[in-house]
Amino acid sequence: MGADMWRKEITHPGLLRVKGTQRLAALVRSVQVGDPGAFGEQPTAHATDVAVGSRMDPDGVRQFRRWMTEGATATLRTNSLSVIVKLPGRENADLVVQVLEDDRKVRRLCLASDIARLTQADWRTALRVADDIGSHPDPK
Repeated sequence: MGADMWRKEITHPGLLRVKGTQRLAALVRSVQVGDPGAFGEQPTAHATDVAVGSRMDPDGVRQFRRWMTEGATATLRTNSLSVIVKLPGRENADLVVQVLEDDRKVRRLCLASDIARLTQADWRTALRVADDIGSHPDPK
């Protein structure tokens, strides 16, 4: 976990960060009953994905796996992928690859997230660069 302490977050202005065990418990409960709640509305922080994913029972994991492919919004599909990619297992890894190959909107949001996190470019710039890598203000 030491490396994660220094991990920069994406620069999205609406990034969901979980503060407090009550908020975390509420997110976990909503997933367990099939309500994506905030996962369908705004991007989630790395620590949020790890905290929620580590508390999922098999039904919760199945819920995120289903939302990865059938979620109503690209945000829900992307956040679900972001939780699943941090979980062990070949089945999870294979589904992540499939979604990234098949879902252009999720692939774009994942790429923009990595650009924003690694370069700390603002979110609009990160989205633009995800569409055209050479358009980054500092392409090297």
